[in-house]
Amino acid sequence: MITDTLTAFDAHTTHAATPARVKEPISTEPTGPIRCAVIGSQPTADHGWLRLSLEEYTREGIYNPRSTVPRTEIEPELDELRRRSLQLQADAGLDIVSEGELFRTGTEGVSSSYIVYIAQFIDGIRRTAEHKTDPTHAALVIEAPMRDIDTRVICDDWTRAHQLTDRPVKVNLPGPVTFASRVTDIHYTSHEKRTREYAQLLGAQLIALEGAGCQWAQIDDPHLPYELAQSPYGVECLDQALAGLRGDMQVVVHMCQGNPYAFTGKGFSPKEQVYYAGVAGQLANSRVDAVAVEKPNVPGLPEFGLSAFGDKTIFLGLIGVAEEAVEPASQIADDIIMALKEVPVDRLVITPDCGIKHYPEALALEKLQTMRAAVDGVNVEIQKILAKNNQAL
Repeated sequence: MITDTLTAFDAHTTHAATPARVKEPISTEPTGPIRCAVIGSQPTADHGWLRLSLEEYTREGIYNPRSTVPRTEIEPELDELRRRSLQLQADAGLDIVSEGELFRTGTEGVSSSYIVYIAQFIDGIRRTAEHKTDPTHAALVIEAPMRDIDTRVICDDWTRAHQLTDRPVKVNLPGPVTFASRVTDIHYTSHEKRTREYAQLLGAQLIALEGAGCQWAQIDDPHLPYELAQSPYGVECLDQALAGLRGDMQVVVHMCQGNPYAFTGKGFSPKEQVYYAGVAGQLANSRVDAVAVEKPNVPGLPEFGLSAFGDKTIFLGLIGVAEEAVEPASQIADDIIMALKEVPVDRLVITPDCGIKHYPEALALEKLQTMRAAVDGVNVEIQKILAKNNQAL
């Protein structure tokens, strides 16, 4: 236990199946250098919408929707959902908020929606039932060279969120290896070729976001560490995507151990090794500014292996997305202290493990507020140590 604050917060944590909204939110002002954020997706309405329903962004011959919902019908509800999402993140006291991926839902289900969202704005990709082999993923087929993407789409997502908050808004995009591994291809002759082609389009989106004023972009590439042997060019493709940036925007690469997008009643089974260890050295020498990983879940570790990422900022996931129970603030704080053995305080950001679009809003708020309380408790202790050292000088 770090402080009496954490003891009190632990005492009123309900751990119930449907926790009540915390009436008194944690202060939104950080008390020290360690920050709080979320990974990406936020609680969302289950309307089965895709952004492609917004007609002005569809392309002739690229997307043939089964039904089109006029923009004027869904825009007010989507705007309200965005406001609610950003207010929830403000109530939780987050330092960096997420655009939330609120439009990125569809009939394919939450597991594939963020790939669907981007892919259908790329020239050379079409939607078809003829080549659908996996019922959990969209019927997307690369049937021609991927040469262009409408960058207005992701910039519009970021801009609409940015206008509603004074906090930095992070926006997510699928990474090269993950994209190439999830979309059916009948055009390119190799995984490497489509990975590199998509990396160019990812770069175009990042450049457009930086030009619009975005401060944080996140590349979701969970396949990167697991397909390192088959795709050793993954980090090189990330560097390719970042090559055109001026340096005004921070780019974080997210690699998790999977997200069931449901409450399984138990956490993931213990692992024998740190899942990101193999790729950490490459990322340490890459163009990326930060990496987002989760607690590796390897029993008996004396540390998390975060120093292998060199001087990168670390977004560390300490909130289990498969568990409905609220982690005690003291437990989160203990993990933060362990991480501080390897990462300086000003380069540590605490997050959930992955996206939380499957959370009820009340549970999302309680978990995020508990995370904030743990970070604040550690920050208070850091400030005490700094003050004591200053007095000694």
